[in-house]
Amino acid sequence: MLKQLEDAFGVRLVKRSHSGVALNKHGRVAQEVLHVHLASLDQLSHSLRNQEVPPLRIGVNLVVGIDLLPLICVELNLYEPENPMRLIASEGAEPAMIDALLAGKIDCYIGRLDWGTVPVDVRARLRSEPIVKVGGAVICSVGHPLLEQSRVEPHQLIQHPWALPDPASFLNATLETAFRLNGLLPPKPVVTSNYHIAFNQFRHAKLLSVVPEPSIDMPERLGFIQHLKVEGFELGYDNMEFIVLEDQQGLPAIETMRAAAKAAVRQLQGVKGYQQPNSAPNISPAASPTS
Repeated sequence: MLKQLEDAFGVRLVKRSHSGVALNKHGRVAQEVLHVHLASLDQLSHSLRNQEVPPLRIGVNLVVGIDLLPLICVELNLYEPENPMRLIASEGAEPAMIDALLAGKIDCYIGRLDWGTVPVDVRARLRSEPIVKVGGAVICSVGHPLLEQSRVEPHQLIQHPWALPDPASFLNATLETAFRLNGLLPPKPVVTSNYHIAFNQFRHAKLLSVVPEPSIDMPERLGFIQHLKVEGFELGYDNMEFIVLEDQQGLPAIETMRAAAKAAVRQLQGVKGYQQPNSAPNISPAASPTS
C-alpha cells in the first residue's frame, strides 16, 4: 500500500533507517492533507447512510455570530421547510477555528485572523478573502458618571476602571492606539475577559470597555450598557475574512457558503459598525503575510 501511494504521488513518503521507518517531509504533508479529506469522506458517508444532504460546516468567531451568521442562514433559505440543506456552525477563538479547518472538522472559517501568528507552513495551506470590516466602540455601565458629562474627552477615560479583552486582541490594540494618539497611556484593566462576560459585569459595577460595535445593540436595548461617544477618540476597523483550505477552493459547498456570506454582507451596508473590506479578494496569505 505504501509503495502504491509513493508511486501515485511520485515521491518517497518515508525515510528508512536501522532504527525503523518515519515519515519524511513529503509524508507529513500527505498525512495532513489526507486527514482533512478522510474527515470529509467520513461526514459524507454518514450523510449518505442516513439519506441526508451533507451539511455545510462553518466556523465563526463571536462577532460573525451577531448579524452575519443569521443573514447567511437566510440567504441559504435554511428556514424554508422544504429545504433539505443543513448548516452546522461552530463558534470559537481564531486558533481553535483554524485547527478545526486543518483537521477537516469545518469547511470554512469566517472571522478575523492575525496572520502574523500563523506558522508559515500553515499559512501556505490557507486562502482568504476579506468580506467585511467591523469597528470597535467604547461602552459604559448604565448610570456611569461620564454619561452626566455633556462632552467626554479622552483624558477622562483613564480616571475610571476598565474591563478589557485579551491583550493580544485587535480591540485592545486599537484602544491602545487611540489613547496613544491622544498622548495618553492606556489604562490597566481591573478585569480581563471577552465582551460577553463583560456585559454581565456591567450590571454590577461602573465600568468602561471596548467591544465590537455590532455587539452593543441588544445589550443596550436590554439596559445592560450604553454606547459612550468620546470626542477625538477614533477606534479602528478590522477585517472579517472568509478562509478555506487551498485545496478545497472551488468545491460546490465552499462556493455556496462564500456566495451566501457575500450576499449577507451586502445587507449590512449602512449598518453601524460595518464597512467594506480594504483588501482585494482571493488573496494568498502565503505570499502576503500582512493580508
